[in-house]
Amino acid sequence: SSMSHVDEAGVPAALMSPSIGTGQAPRKLTAVEWRMMVDMGWDIWYSPGDFDLNAKVDANDIDLLCANLGDGAYDVDGDGDADVDDLVALVETYVELSNGLVGTKPGDFNLDGSVNGTDLSIMSSNFGQVGGWAQGNANCDTTINGTDLSILNANFGFVATAAVPEPTTIALLGLGVFGL
Repeated sequence: SSMSHVDEAGVPAALMSPSIGTGQAPRKLTAVEWRMMVDMGWDIWYSPGDFDLNAKVDANDIDLLCANLGDGAYDVDGDGDADVDDLVALVETYVELSNGLVGTKPGDFNLDGSVNGTDLSIMSSNFGQVGGWAQGNANCDTTINGTDLSILNANFGFVATAAVPEPTTIALLGLGVFGL
């Protein structure tokens, strides 16, 4: 059915194109194709907060959440609505950082796991302008202003770290290895 395919002119070499071209290799689905599969009734499992379905939770997903506040489809914290609490949950729990870790604090505009002078520089170069997360907007209000600076200030100095087991857990693991 032509209702289940994408237009080759708009989405070239798509998996859901009406025909397969010579040499077309397997590839990742586009966001449009994922949404088509959901519309057709497929149960699609992807990372919470990956709103653009590109297999990564990043600044684009934060901006999509901000653009869709009030829409329950963008609910991250499970309370049924999409609000600024979902922004915090997305940033602190699901966003993928450039250093390989997951989760940071509001104010980490370059998503490197640290709220520091680099983030302040990003914000100051865009202060008073309209922008998204990567430009220094920490609260979904579109304008980079003093409120965003306050949020950055509250988290300034934060550094994301990998979870480290407590000493008791390490001792138990050591005994288990010794037993093996």
